[in-house]
Amino acid sequence: MTPTTARIFTALMGAWVYLSALAWSRSSTAFALTAGCGLLAVLFSYLAGHVSWAHYASVAVGAVVFLLSFSLYHWGSAAYWNSVIDGIAIAIGGLASGGPETLRQERDFYGRITA
Repeated sequence: MTPTTARIFTALMGAWVYLSALAWSRSSTAFALTAGCGLLAVLFSYLAGHVSWAHYASVAVGAVVFLLSFSLYHWGSAAYWNSVIDGIAIAIGGLASGGPETLRQERDFYGRITA
């Protein structure tokens, strides 16, 4: 998985977390935390191409989504499994994305714009 693909994957998973917060009925606390984590995942996946710490923040958001699934939802419910899988996917995407230096290496390798 290239760093760009990992960032796009993380952004899509963050958008899915946000949209799932809107689609499924949840408590107001669960809605706020889930929607906030989804928006943060999208934001940090964008920032990962510009600042070096943002992919670590994406991993942290994925871990938070994963851990919140245990405290906010009933075990075995659809919202629970959605949050577990999304949290793991966001964390893996954040780990695979690297920082802006990996984007520069990818651009240099494929002959695109050099930074």
